[in-house]
Amino acid sequence: MGRAVRRLANTVNVIHGFIYFVPEAKEEYEALGLATFRSQYFGSRAAPMWPVDAGVVLATFFNFSPETVAEGIPQAWVTTSPERLQAARFAAAQRVLDRVGGALQPADVEEASEIAAEMVTGTSMAGRPLAAANRSLELPIDPRTRLWQLLTIIREYRGDAHVAVLTAAPVGPVEALVLHAGTGLVDRRRLQETRGWSDSAWEEAVASLHSRGLLDTEGALTEAGAAFRESIEEQTDAATQPMLDAVGDERIHRLCDLIEPLRVALISEGVYPWRGLK
Repeated sequence: MGRAVRRLANTVNVIHGFIYFVPEAKEEYEALGLATFRSQYFGSRAAPMWPVDAGVVLATFFNFSPETVAEGIPQAWVTTSPERLQAARFAAAQRVLDRVGGALQPADVEEASEIAAEMVTGTSMAGRPLAAANRSLELPIDPRTRLWQLLTIIREYRGDAHVAVLTAAPVGPVEALVLHAGTGLVDRRRLQETRGWSDSAWEEAVASLHSRGLLDTEGALTEAGAAFRESIEEQTDAATQPMLDAVGDERIHRLCDLIEPLRVALISEGVYPWRGLK
């Protein structure tokens, strides 16, 4: 069955993350006048924090270049409001869940929501800005979208913890991406292009990590690098554990079992073709 904390992360990442890639989201944001992916992405994800400036988005999202964030913020707030963007995000999520969410039975949605809500309400959000912002929102009425938002809070809780661990490591934004690429599981170009880092910034991070003995001459993780990266994940697990402790590992596995059909359905829909998920 695996460790509850890592299983939860892997399951929730897939279910939360569809919102960044589905056509329904693009349609909802374009209807508000947001014409570019970056204004859509940064605006919709930052919307729970209200109209924060690019510096706050850069700090909380962590691994994007300043230039990339500047392409979306403050343009998103000039074009529309955080409130309307959040409503559009929920509308897009509901449309997708109406399309693929039939894999979840109503009773399973209700039980999963009860577990997730107990996790979210029973855990301090201190030091978790994106999770706290999402928890401050009124939950959607639609049951499946309500569950999706609860899972989003859980996802951002771990994400906030991960940023704190990386910062303390210390690992910078580009270095974190280079370490990820060093596993061979994710293409460098996709990471570099989506986060907006130049070749020179990337190579500077490679050189820094190589000098620390974490990468070999080909840019792959050394044995020390693999251990270092796993230690970051272990520390992130530990920092996420308080949310799991609110319900206990047994109920975490039950939550994962309940939402697994949705994870499978999203993968089957081809939402993440480049990740080779199964």
